[in-house]
Amino acid sequence: MTPQRRQHSARALAPGVAMALGAASAPGAPVFTLVTQQAGINARFTPNGYPGENSVQTGGVAVGDFNNDGWPDIFIPQGGTGPDKLYINQQDGTFADEAFAWGVARWTRTAGMAAGDFDNDGYLDLFLVNYGDFPFPVATGKSVLYRNLGPDANGQFRFEDVAVQAGVNDIFGVVGGMGATFGDMDLDGDLDLFVSTWINSPGGNRLYENNGDGTFTRVTAPRLPSPANNLRGFTPNFVDLDGDRYPELLLTNDFHTSRLYRNLGPDSEGRVSFEDITASAGITHDCNGMGATVADFDRDGRLDWFMTNIYVPTAVPACANTLYRATSSAVGESGVPVFEDIGLARGVGNAGWAWGCTAVDIDNDGDTDLATTGGWPGWVNEPARLYINNGSGVFSDQAAPAGMAWTGQGRGLVHLDYNRDGKVDLLFVERNQPVRLYRNDSTAQGNFLRIDLDTSSHPCLAPRGVGSKVYVTANGRTQYQQLDGRTSFLSQSEMTLHFGIGSATAVDSIEIEWPDGFRTTRFVVPANQTVTIAASPPADFNTDGRLNFFDIAAYIDAYRAQSTAADFDFDGQVTPKDVMVFIARYLTPCP
Repeated sequence: MTPQRRQHSARALAPGVAMALGAASAPGAPVFTLVTQQAGINARFTPNGYPGENSVQTGGVAVGDFNNDGWPDIFIPQGGTGPDKLYINQQDGTFADEAFAWGVARWTRTAGMAAGDFDNDGYLDLFLVNYGDFPFPVATGKSVLYRNLGPDANGQFRFEDVAVQAGVNDIFGVVGGMGATFGDMDLDGDLDLFVSTWINSPGGNRLYENNGDGTFTRVTAPRLPSPANNLRGFTPNFVDLDGDRYPELLLTNDFHTSRLYRNLGPDSEGRVSFEDITASAGITHDCNGMGATVADFDRDGRLDWFMTNIYVPTAVPACANTLYRATSSAVGESGVPVFEDIGLARGVGNAGWAWGCTAVDIDNDGDTDLATTGGWPGWVNEPARLYINNGSGVFSDQAAPAGMAWTGQGRGLVHLDYNRDGKVDLLFVERNQPVRLYRNDSTAQGNFLRIDLDTSSHPCLAPRGVGSKVYVTANGRTQYQQLDGRTSFLSQSEMTLHFGIGSATAVDSIEIEWPDGFRTTRFVVPANQTVTIAASPPADFNTDGRLNFFDIAAYIDAYRAQSTAADFDFDGQVTPKDVMVFIARYLTPCP
């Protein structure tokens, strides 16, 4: 599918303007309670036989609704010291380990992982960068792609490993893969895969195109520019930064090798490629990028890029976590913003030897907060951080007063609302120790709205709305999130979008810009619930799930009224050309 280009919406707000549009209620201080055992989780990541320093710098977790019941489940590998754990949410505040029943109780030496419906069958699959199952020696060709088979006749779900058939079992030809992420790089409606490696080996970072038939083709060399040096990759993210809907590839890498690759869109044969704009975009300050998360931290309508780093203030220049703030200027004519590093200035630069991170509204006041974790054998007293946003993109660490005053060897970190009470919880993977599930027990928080996206009726779009842009307006203020793979260091948070809305008892509107450029809008949605918004093919004009005469009649009415909804070529005008495009989309929903 090569979708029509549309004018990029002028969503960006000048600094400070968003604050003036309406203040959220002042939240109470966050309060967290350690509930790992109470929730029935006994996982412990202890690496067994990992190669080299990967035995020190691994430990991830993946969150996903694997059985489609609307509640987040948790996959936690055990590092080859025991069978991996698959905790299925029991909907009562507890989990049950059902790894054996699901067919995933293997003793894998897993590094990074990514969850996504790669075969578009409606069930969430799981990819693992694996160095080989214990007790066998580490080896190449051991990565895992668990295909979710869905429920059998008795309602039992099960996974099967199809990595060999899919062509993604041998990612590098060397043992050393790290992070992974799914994303629809070519907007053809299926999920492509990127996998990074930290091993100092040429060509270690690999891009795989989904063929749409359950298999992938490695397309790294023809699609990505050859780097001048070996990229020591940790965390990849697919995110659209320039407004053309084709996602850029953001690589958070060690040793000054992070990269920003701009997606050039399809060529005459529909194949996308990327160009390296790292330097011109200002991605030049991170010393040793490890974890990453992308969010609009200052509410200006542009996505910022946070990376965890080792804090070394004596370095020249100083090394610290980087918060790359997107500016209004752009790289050439591309529309990709130029970034400026404001990590130290905004209070998030020092997190010790940081690894995992996640970005979400912890206190439901309408802005995005941060959490990090880290450590190294020589850095043993570095606490986890809980950076609370004051509403203008300035942060303060409130981990200790919030009840998360612990020091350890943290690696993976994800957010999820495991008990669906509207307050976001945090899960940490601590090397050689039990994982830590912290329940958000704050009592004086703002209201919220949680959003799931459903693209099952629209075969042109990536499953579960990956790549969609979501705008929520409440109290006169608009928040923006983009549904990327929710990937951070070796880990993946839940894909339900969480919006804190302060004192608002309803949101004025929800606007979804789907990856094909068409929009769905909902008005006056009550707060404190999870809503599912479904996409329909563009020509399903009355959104009843069927293409018939009633859609044609509805479109004719919109055209006669000169409604912007009838602008099918996205040129800002309603003309006879739009009628022709509508007819074409009616006859061929996925051009």
